[in-house]
Amino acid sequence: MERYDQLLYWVKERHRIKKVKEAGQQPPYTLDPVLQNYRFTNVHREDDTVTKWIHKHWCRPNQHDRDLWFAILVSRLINLPETLQELGFMSHWDNEHFIKVLRSRKNRGLRIYNGAYMLATHKHKMDKTDYYAWRLENIYGHRDNIRPRSGDKLQYFYDRLIIHDGFSSFMVSQVIADIKHYEPLTQATDWWSFAQPGPGSLRGMRRLYGQQPTDTSRDKQWSNRMETYRVILNKDLNGLGIKEVCAQNAQNILCEFDKYMRALSGEGRPKQKYNGG
Repeated sequence: MERYDQLLYWVKERHRIKKVKEAGQQPPYTLDPVLQNYRFTNVHREDDTVTKWIHKHWCRPNQHDRDLWFAILVSRLINLPETLQELGFMSHWDNEHFIKVLRSRKNRGLRIYNGAYMLATHKHKMDKTDYYAWRLENIYGHRDNIRPRSGDKLQYFYDRLIIHDGFSSFMVSQVIADIKHYEPLTQATDWWSFAQPGPGSLRGMRRLYGQQPTDTSRDKQWSNRMETYRVILNKDLNGLGIKEVCAQNAQNILCEFDKYMRALSGEGRPKQKYNGG
């Protein structure tokens, strides 16, 4: 792993920024110009602001709802607490309510979605609100076949959800990263090892191993590379007194590492600026 030291630097510095902010330190939180100017997720996804809001207001109060997974899908599609607050918890689909709330916000000149995720209508010439209402209604109609089951692996739940059109592997993986903290998936045998590679994490893995980010020749070694990297990273995290990461968090780190290296090398800029310095 030729660039492991650079990745570990990012992990340590991003986690340090989190700690000094929590301690009440005033900006700048870091002298690193890339981390000063662009937004990066935390080392542990569960520490991110929107994730904490979703778990506090939607997940934990409704953790015994057997269709919590569906509410999480709605929440991750929107990913903006202000809109979610207006919608209210949605494990039971209400097409009219969903469209009414989102259009009302649009008419008031308010944001609907969090720009952290790229949402598309997949070549359908439809309004985004109408498109996702349609797709959510379809998935809700198949809820009896999709919902998590006792003895499930995360991979099994992923397989049942991904076959329905309209939601990418990335979005389905976001749902799993949340729902796995609740029964019946807390005991899944692949809780620590499950991760579906995406474009960002694949680029990050290539950089980690000294490849060009566009060189796909060794992508089939993803699983073995991921486990090797995660074992080494967790050993170092233990030594630093930082909580270990599951494969999904390790994957997120690869995505953020790719963003960081692109900005550092001048290849491109992350889309979200950070004003906290």
